[in-house]
Amino acid sequence: MSKQLLFMVAMTLFGTGGALFYGFYWSAFVYFLFAVLRPQFFWSWSLPDGIGWSFYVSMPAIFGALLKFGETNKPGQGWSRIHFVIFCFFSWMIVSYIKAVNQNVAYPWLIVNLKIALMLFVGSLLIRTPKQAWLIYLMTATTLGYIGYEVNFYYFVDGRMNLRDRGLCGYDNNGAGLMLAMTIPLCLYVWEALQSRWRWLFAAFVPLLIHTVLLSFSRGAMVAVVCTTPLIVWRSRYRFQMAAATVLFAVACIPAMTGPEVRKRFFSIETNEVDQSAQSRFGTWAAAYRMSLDYPIFGVGVRNSSYMVGQYGHGNDYQTIHSQYLQLLADDGYPGLLIYLALLAVTFISLARSRGRYRRRTDDEARRALSAVNGIECSLFAFCFGAVFLSLETFELTYILFMLAARFEMLSEVIEVVPLPSRTEPSNLIHTEDQMVQSEPVVVSQ
Repeated sequence: MSKQLLFMVAMTLFGTGGALFYGFYWSAFVYFLFAVLRPQFFWSWSLPDGIGWSFYVSMPAIFGALLKFGETNKPGQGWSRIHFVIFCFFSWMIVSYIKAVNQNVAYPWLIVNLKIALMLFVGSLLIRTPKQAWLIYLMTATTLGYIGYEVNFYYFVDGRMNLRDRGLCGYDNNGAGLMLAMTIPLCLYVWEALQSRWRWLFAAFVPLLIHTVLLSFSRGAMVAVVCTTPLIVWRSRYRFQMAAATVLFAVACIPAMTGPEVRKRFFSIETNEVDQSAQSRFGTWAAAYRMSLDYPIFGVGVRNSSYMVGQYGHGNDYQTIHSQYLQLLADDGYPGLLIYLALLAVTFISLARSRGRYRRRTDDEARRALSAVNGIECSLFAFCFGAVFLSLETFELTYILFMLAARFEMLSEVIEVVPLPSRTEPSNLIHTEDQMVQSEPVVVSQ
């Protein structure tokens, strides 16, 4: 038995049987681990075919969420504006499927989206404390950092450029490049949050991830990194040091990481008028816009746009619309695109509210939560730029970040409703099923 298979068996057993002893939250934790790692693609050479690893751990997570469904009226639980907009978005996607030009094309993509939505709400019900939300954030950064390490290992040891040639984890080179670009701020803010020696592991992930983005040959991912860097520096608690390190790395390390092929690829951004890839992208954008004129309300149906570009002036009969926003416009109409943009806006507003609340606290839990909120914001900011050039409506990492943003906001509200004990009273410790309240400072954790 390979170590990869052994790991999958152990985690599946922990996420199923172990959940009965340690709580259904851990089923959701393992499910999201599999969603980020995507082992059926990443370790396809080592794992047997036909095993639904995610399915096995999702069942106890769904069961646990049903048990917790009636407790949404408790402080810190329930649903936020993010959940409401997500519900509207996926509901409109169902309407778009019903009105689709070709429902056979739309059906499998609709099912994938509904699975993502279901587990987002399941995770929201099972994440009960800031510590649990932080652990999923930490797991996400660790897993994606490990993927960046693996890509670099195969490149330096075997000379293989798997990311450019075959993509990664079921995504093409563009999707994989953006996924790893979004990981850079996640790892940087883990480094800020931790105080142990393990923090330097996440600092070491960052140059590996940058090099991985370069190896992906994805210009959209690289643009996302460049555009997000100022926000990463601005949100950092070590703003001056972060700015100095960024400039030093850009001057001293980036030139060493970029060989002739990489420089030729990224410099072609300046000559996009003669670049075939850019011309193809512009062609799909024009086709998507023409579809939106013919189907402005319901769109052509989920993923139907990819099969209709040839009918709307693009040279190929099948081509993905290389823009998340224009693909949603063509597939789901103007209402679908507006709801999705509202989701992004509401998420950034929620992150800002959470940041303000966690800043008022000085305990370790709040410090970790604040770092996670900053990391989520910067990661989604990178996604927003990358989505201009890439179609990633089933990008599960994004929805995990939406879920964490919603949970961090809801849990930050607990400090508004839990009163501070009197200074004349002795320190007390009250245990309940879902939270522990201590005297000073107020800390809500499991």
